[in-house]
Amino acid sequence: MSNFFSLHQAFRDSLLKLGAEHKNVVLFDSDCSRLSGTDVFRRQFPDRHFNMGHSMALAAGMAAGFSLRRKIVFLSGTSVFITGKVYESIRNLFCLSYLNVKIVAIASGFSSGKEGAVHQSIDDIALMRLIPNMKVVCPADYFECVSVFKAAVSDFGPTYIRLHSMELPVLYDETHRFFFGKSTILKQGKDITLFATGSMVVPSLEAASFLQKNGISVRVVNISSIKPLDEKLIFDCAKISKFVVTVEEHSIIGGLGSAVAEVLSGHSPFFVYRIGIEDTFGESGDTEDLYEKYGLNAKGIFKRIQGWLENL
Repeated sequence: MSNFFSLHQAFRDSLLKLGAEHKNVVLFDSDCSRLSGTDVFRRQFPDRHFNMGHSMALAAGMAAGFSLRRKIVFLSGTSVFITGKVYESIRNLFCLSYLNVKIVAIASGFSSGKEGAVHQSIDDIALMRLIPNMKVVCPADYFECVSVFKAAVSDFGPTYIRLHSMELPVLYDETHRFFFGKSTILKQGKDITLFATGSMVVPSLEAASFLQKNGISVRVVNISSIKPLDEKLIFDCAKISKFVVTVEEHSIIGGLGSAVAEVLSGHSPFFVYRIGIEDTFGESGDTEDLYEKYGLNAKGIFKRIQGWLENL
């Protein structure tokens, strides 16, 4: 196994395995099976794969119906459209009625790069986490993603699983277990805590190494379960840090940064700095170039934190 894998590949591999283990697993695909790699599920289980094309509202309605027939339903589509075009169905059918539908959002964040702002999903976490009964997960690597799907199948209820399409470095191994409401400390430190999610975990680790060379000890926490949130760990880390930083490939409004700030606002004063996309749309460009422009690579994270330290 190489050191880089895409989360789409984890979705494909997990779906094949879960489809073999659970005869009631079905997939509704919104014309994205090539991008997500789920063509293999269609070939293996043709009677359990339904390609709905661009009819996302119809796909959502049918997913709800199949869920009522005791199926474990995966509804897959590009992140910006699966959350935006069928928001009402997600809210009123899946969550209000508490149906067992797993929304798999592919090409999240700046994944779609050159397709521009219309296709770049930077508000989806905010949309999904505000709906009652919805769980929100943003895995950081292949093995965690595999574990997320395993946990989702065993857990009843609506779940939003946010996947990045780029290949990401491997952080865990096959023994890693994901739990809803739990986070993992990837690097210990005593001065600052970085809370990162999804594609931003590795750049945060790299930025922490840069800071370490400058005498700043940084703890890095992977928050893959954004809802429910590991509130105890967040509070425990914050109370022994000079300040905390959240890093996400998402708007700083309503995403991970907001969630962490909400937890800490009920306690003693804490400094919470948020790194993400600041109340703007994206633009067309290579994903790595967009990271550079919006300060979402290791260098950008390092510079922002260094600036805050200088102003303390």
